[in-house]
This record gives sequence, structure tokens and C-alpha cells, in this order.
Amino acid sequence: SLSWNKNDTLILTASKDKTIKLMDPFTGVLKKNFATTHDAMISCAIFTHNDMKFASCGMDYRVNLTDISTGQKEISKSVPGITISEILYSEKYDILIAVSATNNSIVFYDMEIQEEKLKYQMNDVIVSCSISKGDGGRFVLINSSKVTPVIEMVDLETLTDVGKYIG
Repeated sequence: SLSWNKNDTLILTASKDKTIKLMDPFTGVLKKNFATTHDAMISCAIFTHNDMKFASCGMDYRVNLTDISTGQKEISKSVPGITISEILYSEKYDILIAVSATNNSIVFYDMEIQEEKLKYQMNDVIVSCSISKGDGGRFVLINSSKVTPVIEMVDLETLTDVGKYIG
């Protein structure tokens, strides 16, 4: 997995070898290397609060929030039985979006008050997700297409489904 920072000056990579690396995307220079104590990494995202935090998840059913400068975990949340396949972050709404390939759901987690705001259940396998860029991350597109190709859009301001499309 990999993620850009807000200014496109850093990328964060997560790997099955239990490492998370912070790198310059244009030179490949390694800025930091984080060895994890949990299972193989699946997904990661840079938090844009001055690029000082990142979220990661592994096969151990945990989502972690880590300080980039110290490498210290600030939050380590267990999500038993759910493999998180993708992590997205909305800067404008300070919401972590954890996508589960195991149970076809998405959890919207409010980072300010550190609690789950919404769990969105899909009827099919979630193939991919994308967050809008120009508006600070107000909308999330969810693509589920194993049986019927459907794209759904969720508004993070109201936490409601605002559209369904055939993809």
C-alpha cells in the first residue's frame, strides 16, 4: 500500500515484510523506516496535520495511528475479525475511513472525538474507494462490483449516501 502527503513531497509505503517507509517520491530517498511489531501491513495513509501522523493496519486486525517524528503509537484500535483493506483520510472532516474487504463494510471514524461515526454496509465486495481532493475530502466513492457494478457516493459532511451509479 502507499499514500501521498498533502503537498506530494512524501510517500508512505506499507509492506508484508512488516515495515512502513517514508520516502521522497521523486528521488526514492528513505526518510524514515518504521519496523512494526504486528503482522504484515496491508494499508497506510498519511495524516495531513502537518504530515506528522500516519495510520496503518495489518493482518492482526488493528488500526494504528502513529506519530511520524517519534514513531510512537497514539491510538491502536482493535477491529476483531475484520481485515482492513484500505485506509483513507478526510482532512476537512478529520475522518479516518477504514475499508473492510472481509465483511464489505466501511467504518467512518471521527479522529477529533475518537469514535465511530458511521458503519456503511455494502451488499457486495468492495473493490476500491476514492476520496475527493479539491474540497478537502468531502465525498467518498465506493466501488463494489463483483456481482453488479455499483459505485456509491457518501457525503462526509452529512454522513449520508448521496448517489448510486452503474460503473
